[in-house]
Amino acid sequence: MNAPNMYQWLLEHGGPVIRYRTAAEFMSPSDKIDTYRLLDELLQSMQVKIWLERLVPHPSITNSNDTEKRHYLLMGGLHGAKEDTFENIMGKLTDFGLRKGVPEFDKRTEPFREWLQDNVERPPRFVFDVFIKTLIAAFLAEAGYSDEPAVKKILMERLETVYDFTRQGSYDIYVNPEGYRKMPAGFRNRPLINPKLTRDGKDGNFCFPTIYDIIGWAAYLSAVGTNDEWDKANTIIRYIFNERYQELPWGYGAMLGGNGRYYAMGWSIHLARFKDRVMQGTPKTAIVFLLNQLTRFSAASGHPWFKDMLDNLEGFRTEKGTYLFPRDYLQDKPLGCWVLGCRLGLEENRKTNLSRELESTFWMARLRKVPAI
Repeated sequence: MNAPNMYQWLLEHGGPVIRYRTAAEFMSPSDKIDTYRLLDELLQSMQVKIWLERLVPHPSITNSNDTEKRHYLLMGGLHGAKEDTFENIMGKLTDFGLRKGVPEFDKRTEPFREWLQDNVERPPRFVFDVFIKTLIAAFLAEAGYSDEPAVKKILMERLETVYDFTRQGSYDIYVNPEGYRKMPAGFRNRPLINPKLTRDGKDGNFCFPTIYDIIGWAAYLSAVGTNDEWDKANTIIRYIFNERYQELPWGYGAMLGGNGRYYAMGWSIHLARFKDRVMQGTPKTAIVFLLNQLTRFSAASGHPWFKDMLDNLEGFRTEKGTYLFPRDYLQDKPLGCWVLGCRLGLEENRKTNLSRELESTFWMARLRKVPAI
């Protein structure tokens, strides 16, 4: 089945999400597809309505009382595995095809965009301050708001910070914990990250890359990135694809905060089945997710791991030329992180083999379509 026939099959058999995204992302104007009608059908679908209604600002984002406690409450509303966290809601809505310019979507993202603009110049003062801003900026870029000054400033500052460290090629990021405050029992199996690489735990501006950086850069650079910015991003990607990085503990380790407390880090970019190793913490579900995020970087798409994973997915090609991935490649859990590939569902009725075939074929079509830079 060639690409045009695959797109036509998706249009004929898909639900509102797959029909709209196929028309908007794969079809040309000469195909004369009524994308406005398909967008209206998308917005009327029950799953889109449910997830849109979840996109409401956490009370802490509208509270001007600038305290450490408020920032922890804010982080809880933005980050985590629950259905009502900002990162999972935005991940789902962008997977559904919602972008800047859809009035209801613009209205619901406005509080987050305003908060980011109001806080972008505020000096960071809390352990995960920069992390919070980066997470919001990344998903806003994914949603088409890359032209907003606050989104650009945060993502490009992160690019410079991480590039300056990764271009040195150092993977020596740990220190002996004996010279520091005693770790609580729950942290003693984690290596201690050198405080110099976390700015002494003051603000979350880590020197090493996180998955949220990758999401943000992939979206932002695809929209407005310069050749120099792409070169810096690809340098970071090559750092990640080095075997020494992949041998680092999943999630990096423990961080000593500027307040003297220890925090468990996470958000590393470990690649499932890298050099045939099973990565603890990185589920098979992450394969489809990671490929779709990394495909925009030439340093990733040209790497043997990327090609091996594509070959793996090609192995699920059906006789008629569509794709049918195993169920655990396309999970959609009530409790799970979008950034771990745990919320990949697109169809409203996911109990049939046809829905799995449609989702598999759509994700594969997208991998084939998106160019790398």
